[in-house]
Amino acid sequence: LPYVGVPMREALTRWFGESWQRPGTEVVFLAEDGYASAIPAEKLARQPAYLTYARADGAPFELDNWEQRERVPLAPYYLVWDNLRVPALQHDGSSGWPYQVTHIRLRQPGDDAALRLPHADLETALGLKDTVTNCLTCHHLRGFGGEKFHEDLSVSLCRWPDAELVRWMLEPSRFRPGTSMPALNRAWPDEERRLVAHRIARYLDGVRRSDPRICARDAGKPH
Repeated sequence: LPYVGVPMREALTRWFGESWQRPGTEVVFLAEDGYASAIPAEKLARQPAYLTYARADGAPFELDNWEQRERVPLAPYYLVWDNLRVPALQHDGSSGWPYQVTHIRLRQPGDDAALRLPHADLETALGLKDTVTNCLTCHHLRGFGGEKFHEDLSVSLCRWPDAELVRWMLEPSRFRPGTSMPALNRAWPDEERRLVAHRIARYLDGVRRSDPRICARDAGKPH
């Protein structure tokens, strides 16, 4: 679809100078509903993206969100990637296309210190990265992430055995019909989706084990 907007690289340079291109920096797009989408600045510097504010054909500035069964307005801003000119971007599917963007901020290396687990093995460390990318857009954990759901993810995960958590991430609508939770990126091959889901579950289990008081506090609450 044709959109009207400005190149993201030019906008970031105008707002943040050259600081947005520092190694390890992420650009965080905040939506009206609390959704936070963090995109590596290096990707925005390398791949063509546009901050759009209208449809070029005059049609309503909205789209069909089939994952969450709704038609949503995109205003005030929608990040669009030129995945026709760069087919490699198609691997990401709809991930990293934030809409209803109201604020943009930078996130520097080290800002996620509260999420790191001491003595984490490689699988758990990869799970942290996967959790930030795939879960902490809507959820927040230890003060880091989106604000779409009020409950800290460290509390929510107390109610999910690891095996059920993996199934929930892969096929949430089968597990709970009518849920607004989208499935883990369907643009990925099934094997990759399962691998990422297991890594996320491993990391979240590490969070749960790192502080037994989290689930102890939740045990007395109604479910």
